[in-house]
Amino acid sequence: APRFEHAELRVIDLEKALDFYTNIIGLVEIAREDGVVYLGCGLDKNYDLAVKEGGTGLSHLAIRVDDEEELERLGRRLKDHGVAVKNTDGREPNQDKGIRFAMPNGSLVEFVIVSDKRYVNPARPEYPRTRGIAPLNADHINIMSMNVKRDADFLKEVLGFRFSDIVEPEPGSGHWTMAWTRYRDFHHDIALTMSSNKAETLHHYAFSLSNYEDFKRAADLISDYGIRL
Repeated sequence: APRFEHAELRVIDLEKALDFYTNIIGLVEIAREDGVVYLGCGLDKNYDLAVKEGGTGLSHLAIRVDDEEELERLGRRLKDHGVAVKNTDGREPNQDKGIRFAMPNGSLVEFVIVSDKRYVNPARPEYPRTRGIAPLNADHINIMSMNVKRDADFLKEVLGFRFSDIVEPEPGSGHWTMAWTRYRDFHHDIALTMSSNKAETLHHYAFSLSNYEDFKRAADLISDYGIRL
Protein backbone atom coordinates (compact mmCIF):
# COMPACT_ATOMS: atom_id res chain seq x y z
CA ALA A 1 0.00 0.00 0.00
CA PRO A 2 1.24 3.56 -0.64
CA ARG A 3 2.73 5.03 2.51
CA PHE A 4 5.87 6.53 4.05
CA GLU A 5 8.63 5.83 1.53
CA HIS A 6 11.91 7.41 2.65
CA ALA A 7 13.66 10.29 4.39
CA GLU A 8 16.89 12.16 3.87
CA LEU A 9 18.78 13.27 6.99
CA ARG A 10 21.70 15.61 7.56
CA VAL A 11 24.49 14.24 9.76
CA ILE A 12 27.57 15.78 11.35
CA ASP A 13 29.95 12.92 10.51
CA LEU A 14 29.04 10.99 7.37
CA GLU A 15 31.46 8.08 7.83
CA LYS A 16 30.40 7.55 11.45
CA ALA A 17 26.75 7.64 10.42
CA LEU A 18 27.34 5.15 7.61
CA ASP A 19 29.17 2.80 9.99
CA PHE A 20 26.15 2.83 12.30
CA TYR A 21 23.48 2.53 9.62
CA THR A 22 25.23 -0.26 7.68
CA ASN A 23 26.90 -2.31 10.42
CA ILE A 24 24.41 -1.89 13.26
CA ILE A 25 21.07 -1.10 11.62
CA GLY A 26 22.02 -3.34 8.70
CA LEU A 27 21.08 -1.13 5.76
CA VAL A 28 22.79 -1.59 2.41
CA GLU A 29 24.27 1.14 0.25
CA ILE A 30 22.29 1.56 -2.97
CA ALA A 31 23.90 4.67 -4.47
CA ARG A 32 26.06 7.76 -3.87
CA GLU A 33 25.21 10.94 -5.74
CA ASP A 34 26.29 14.55 -5.09
CA GLY A 35 27.44 13.86 -1.53
CA VAL A 36 24.25 11.98 -0.60
CA VAL A 37 24.44 8.29 0.33
CA TYR A 38 21.27 6.30 -0.34
CA LEU A 39 20.65 3.30 1.91
CA GLY A 40 17.98 0.62 1.75
CA CYS A 41 16.69 -2.27 3.81
CA GLY A 42 17.67 -4.42 0.83
CA LEU A 43 14.46 -6.29 0.03
CA ASP A 44 13.85 -4.14 -3.05
CA LYS A 45 15.79 -1.61 -5.13
CA ASN A 46 14.23 1.44 -3.47
CA TYR A 47 16.10 3.48 -0.87
CA ASP A 48 14.69 3.98 2.61
CA LEU A 49 17.13 6.41 4.22
CA ALA A 50 19.56 8.90 2.69
CA VAL A 51 22.27 10.73 4.64
CA LYS A 52 24.42 13.70 3.76
CA GLU A 53 27.05 15.55 5.75
CA GLY A 54 26.39 19.02 7.08
CA GLY A 55 24.36 19.89 10.16
CA THR A 56 21.62 17.72 11.62
CA GLY A 57 17.93 17.03 11.14
CA LEU A 58 15.46 16.30 8.38
CA SER A 59 16.28 17.26 4.81
CA HIS A 60 13.08 15.84 3.29
CA LEU A 61 10.62 12.97 3.63
CA ALA A 62 8.59 11.13 0.99
CA ILE A 63 5.23 9.38 0.68
CA ARG A 64 4.74 6.82 -2.09
CA VAL A 65 1.77 7.15 -4.45
CA ASP A 66 0.35 4.70 -7.00
CA ASP A 67 0.49 6.49 -10.32
CA GLU A 68 0.87 9.73 -12.26
CA GLU A 69 -2.84 10.51 -12.00
CA GLU A 70 -2.63 10.55 -8.21
CA LEU A 71 0.56 12.60 -8.34
CA GLU A 72 -1.04 15.18 -10.63
CA ARG A 73 -4.14 15.40 -8.42
CA LEU A 74 -2.01 16.09 -5.35
CA GLY A 75 0.02 18.67 -7.27
CA ARG A 76 -3.18 20.48 -8.31
CA ARG A 77 -4.50 20.50 -4.75
CA LEU A 78 -1.26 22.00 -3.47
CA LYS A 79 -1.25 24.70 -6.14
CA ASP A 80 -4.95 25.44 -5.51
CA HIS A 81 -4.01 26.15 -1.87
CA GLY A 82 -1.17 28.46 -2.91
CA VAL A 83 1.62 25.99 -2.12
CA ALA A 84 4.69 26.08 -4.39
CA VAL A 85 5.35 22.70 -6.02
CA LYS A 86 8.67 21.58 -7.48
CA ASN A 87 9.11 18.69 -9.91
CA THR A 88 11.64 16.06 -8.73
CA ASP A 89 11.26 13.45 -11.51
CA GLY A 90 14.22 11.07 -11.54
CA ARG A 91 16.26 13.11 -9.11
CA GLU A 92 16.84 10.23 -6.71
CA PRO A 93 17.74 6.54 -7.27
CA ASN A 94 14.81 4.43 -8.51
CA GLN A 95 12.43 7.38 -8.32
CA ASP A 96 10.47 7.78 -11.57
CA LYS A 97 8.28 10.78 -10.78
CA GLY A 98 7.99 13.15 -7.85
CA ILE A 99 6.79 16.49 -6.56
CA ARG A 100 8.21 18.39 -3.59
CA PHE A 101 6.71 21.12 -1.42
CA ALA A 102 7.07 22.64 2.02
CA MET A 103 4.64 22.11 4.89
CA PRO A 104 3.73 25.17 6.99
CA ASN A 105 6.42 24.16 9.52
CA GLY A 106 9.05 24.23 6.75
CA SER A 107 9.48 20.46 6.44
CA LEU A 108 10.08 19.43 2.82
CA VAL A 109 7.77 16.63 1.69
CA GLU A 110 7.72 14.64 -1.55
CA PHE A 111 5.11 12.45 -3.18
CA VAL A 112 6.92 9.89 -5.31
CA ILE A 113 6.41 7.06 -7.76
CA VAL A 114 9.19 4.49 -7.41
CA SER A 115 10.59 2.15 -10.08
CA ASP A 116 10.47 -1.06 -8.02
CA LYS A 117 6.80 -1.61 -7.14
CA ARG A 118 6.79 -5.41 -6.87
CA TYR A 119 5.56 -7.36 -3.88
CA VAL A 120 8.49 -7.63 -1.47
CA ASN A 121 9.57 -11.22 -0.77
CA PRO A 122 11.83 -11.48 2.33
CA ALA A 123 13.14 -14.82 1.03
CA ARG A 124 14.47 -13.14 -2.13
CA PRO A 125 16.15 -9.88 -1.17
CA GLU A 126 17.55 -7.61 -3.87
CA TYR A 127 20.74 -6.99 -1.84
CA PRO A 128 22.57 -9.17 0.74
CA ARG A 129 21.03 -8.60 4.20
CA THR A 130 23.81 -10.09 6.28
CA ARG A 131 24.70 -7.37 8.79
CA GLY A 132 23.15 -5.77 11.82
CA ILE A 133 19.47 -5.61 12.70
CA ALA A 134 18.35 -5.78 9.03
CA PRO A 135 14.87 -4.20 9.29
CA LEU A 136 12.17 -5.03 6.76
CA ASN A 137 11.23 -1.53 5.64
CA ALA A 138 10.86 2.12 6.52
CA ASP A 139 7.76 2.36 8.71
CA HIS A 140 6.97 5.97 9.69
CA ILE A 141 8.44 9.33 10.61
CA ASN A 142 7.73 11.75 13.46
CA ILE A 143 8.64 15.38 12.80
CA MET A 144 8.75 18.45 15.03
CA SER A 145 6.29 21.30 14.76
CA MET A 146 5.82 24.68 16.42
CA ASN A 147 2.08 24.38 15.71
CA VAL A 148 0.91 20.75 15.58
CA LYS A 149 -2.75 21.45 14.79
CA ARG A 150 -1.89 23.81 11.92
CA ASP A 151 0.44 21.28 10.31
CA ALA A 152 -1.88 18.31 10.87
CA ASP A 153 -4.81 20.29 9.43
CA PHE A 154 -2.67 21.09 6.37
CA LEU A 155 -2.03 17.39 5.78
CA LYS A 156 -5.73 16.60 6.18
CA GLU A 157 -7.39 19.49 4.35
CA VAL A 158 -4.93 19.95 1.49
CA LEU A 159 -3.65 16.40 0.94
CA GLY A 160 -6.35 14.11 2.27
CA PHE A 161 -4.47 12.59 5.19
CA ARG A 162 -6.59 11.29 8.07
CA PHE A 163 -6.04 11.60 11.81
CA SER A 164 -5.38 8.40 13.74
CA ASP A 165 -4.81 10.05 17.13
CA ILE A 166 -4.24 13.49 18.59
CA VAL A 167 -3.11 14.76 22.00
CA GLU A 168 -4.97 17.86 23.15
CA PRO A 169 -4.21 18.36 26.88
CA GLU A 170 -7.08 20.83 27.26
CA PRO A 171 -9.95 19.49 25.13
CA GLY A 172 -11.38 22.12 22.80
CA SER A 173 -8.43 24.48 23.21
CA GLY A 174 -7.02 23.79 19.74
CA HIS A 175 -3.58 23.37 21.33
CA TRP A 176 -2.31 19.98 20.19
CA THR A 177 0.97 18.57 21.47
CA MET A 178 1.03 15.51 19.18
CA ALA A 179 -0.80 14.17 16.14
CA TRP A 180 -0.56 10.95 14.15
CA THR A 181 -1.65 11.14 10.52
CA ARG A 182 -2.04 8.47 7.84
CA TYR A 183 -2.16 8.67 4.06
CA ARG A 184 -3.61 5.20 3.58
CA ASP A 185 -4.34 2.30 5.92
CA PHE A 186 -1.38 2.17 8.34
CA HIS A 187 -1.84 3.83 11.72
CA HIS A 188 0.51 6.67 10.87
CA ASP A 189 2.94 7.70 8.18
CA ILE A 190 3.69 11.23 9.42
CA ALA A 191 3.40 12.06 13.10
CA LEU A 192 3.91 15.53 14.57
CA THR A 193 5.36 16.45 17.96
CA MET A 194 5.29 19.93 19.48
CA SER A 195 8.55 21.86 19.74
CA SER A 196 9.43 25.35 20.93
CA ASN A 197 12.63 25.37 18.87
CA LYS A 198 12.36 25.96 15.11
CA ALA A 199 15.78 24.33 14.61
CA GLU A 200 14.37 20.98 15.80
CA THR A 201 13.06 19.10 12.78
CA LEU A 202 13.09 15.35 13.52
CA HIS A 203 11.64 13.48 16.50
CA HIS A 204 12.26 9.96 15.17
CA TYR A 205 12.38 7.73 12.11
CA ALA A 206 11.08 4.18 12.47
CA PHE A 207 11.82 0.87 10.78
CA SER A 208 9.62 -2.23 10.92
CA LEU A 209 10.97 -5.55 12.17
CA SER A 210 9.54 -9.01 11.62
CA ASN A 211 9.26 -10.37 15.17
CA TYR A 212 10.05 -9.90 18.84
CA GLU A 213 13.34 -11.80 18.57
CA ASP A 214 14.54 -9.03 16.23
CA PHE A 215 13.84 -6.45 18.95
CA LYS A 216 15.96 -8.34 21.49
CA ARG A 217 18.79 -8.68 18.97
CA ALA A 218 18.50 -5.00 18.07
CA ALA A 219 18.78 -4.02 21.73
CA ASP A 220 21.96 -6.09 22.09
CA LEU A 221 23.57 -4.69 18.93
CA ILE A 222 22.78 -1.07 19.78
CA SER A 223 23.92 -1.32 23.40
CA ASP A 224 27.11 -3.17 22.37
CA TYR A 225 27.79 -0.26 20.01
CA GLY A 226 27.77 2.03 23.03
CA ILE A 227 24.41 3.72 22.57
CA ARG A 228 22.22 3.89 25.65
CA LEU A 229 18.71 2.45 25.31
